[in-house]
Amino acid sequence: MIEYEEERLLSLLWHVEGSCLFRAALFALPAAIVAPILVTSTDWSSSIHEEGGLARIKGSHLWSGMTVVLSLLLTFRTKQALARFW
Repeated sequence: MIEYEEERLLSLLWHVEGSCLFRAALFALPAAIVAPILVTSTDWSSSIHEEGGLARIKGSHLWSGMTVVLSLLLTFRTKQALARFW
């Protein structure tokens, strides 16, 4: 078992080298900026959603799309893991 020193424990939480925080932020921040803009755009003009085709998207379409994306990601990661194992 690895024994950690107490004063070093907090520095491990904020360790930048090898962290995926910044790489994840590259994907998360643009989505976090665009989402409120799309939500509030219905207040400004509903024609934006109709012209862009966003008005036709239903909840079931979103679930189906997310399921496909997550399935592909899970398949890819499993394939990579099995390739490393064998």
